[in-house]
Amino acid sequence: MLISVIIPVYNAAKYLNEAVSSALAQPEVKEVILVDDGSKDNSMVIAANLAATDSKIVILTHHGGVNKGSAETRNVGIRAAKFEYIAFIDADDWFLPNRFALTETIFAEHPDADGVYETVINVKTEKARSFSKTVSLESTPDIHMLRKVVAPDKLLPQLIDDPIGIILLQGLCVKKTLFDKTGLFDAQFRVSEDMLMVKKMASLGKLYPGHLTQPVSVRRIHDTNISFSIFKDSDVIKYLEAEVLLCWALKNNISRTNMNAITQFNYRQYFYRHRKPFNYRPLKLRWLISILINHPSMLKYKQFWVAAPIIGKYIA
Repeated sequence: MLISVIIPVYNAAKYLNEAVSSALAQPEVKEVILVDDGSKDNSMVIAANLAATDSKIVILTHHGGVNKGSAETRNVGIRAAKFEYIAFIDADDWFLPNRFALTETIFAEHPDADGVYETVINVKTEKARSFSKTVSLESTPDIHMLRKVVAPDKLLPQLIDDPIGIILLQGLCVKKTLFDKTGLFDAQFRVSEDMLMVKKMASLGKLYPGHLTQPVSVRRIHDTNISFSIFKDSDVIKYLEAEVLLCWALKNNISRTNMNAITQFNYRQYFYRHRKPFNYRPLKLRWLISILINHPSMLKYKQFWVAAPIIGKYIA
């Protein structure tokens, strides 16, 4: 199993050495791709020093050294990756020993697998700080994991409908060919681009569970995490995610089950955003009309008509 590890780097001088070292310590890892996202500290000096000691380290930057966000930064790494499997870790996180031991076994046992997801543990290294009425460092869970085993073809509805946990990129390893199906990360998202990508992967790929009780990666929680430092109204982000996901799904060969789940996700987020109960009939009609007005080209896609009976159920 030959893996390319992609690490977006933005002002991570304090942590970069630990992240890179943890990746290089995995025998399956054959290259570590560091993609600078316009760092203003000495992250790239540290990266250059690391690269001078190990030929597995590759350093890439955006043209002009600009900041483009983690989505496009990861995309640069994906395009450059040389090996069949891709894993992600942020520059302030690290892999635990034997990170890919079970991952490799799962891929061997399931030749149809596009990816394997496993548990990530959080380590809070900074004093708790609130960013809104509902979001704070203190409220961050200790472990991110799925709390039950789900068959790949049932995974997306579970991720959307049931409180069974989430899949983080730090605990995910996928075949590079999966991005041929899903497309790359959506660069318009500065946060939650990973949540959108995981839903796309679960829609079109076969994701199998590995360790769901034993962490394979550590996510460092501190008050300069990008998801906290530029925290915005989560309803707005979820609404945009639901809109983008539905538009994407209607252009791809999504199963009826997954289209059902995505349509319901879009419907719910529309109502959450407008602060109305789901049985509010005027908003039901507005929801359908908004789809037709904003995305008229969807009428030509087969999957729109697969979704139509579902839409009709909500309008009735």
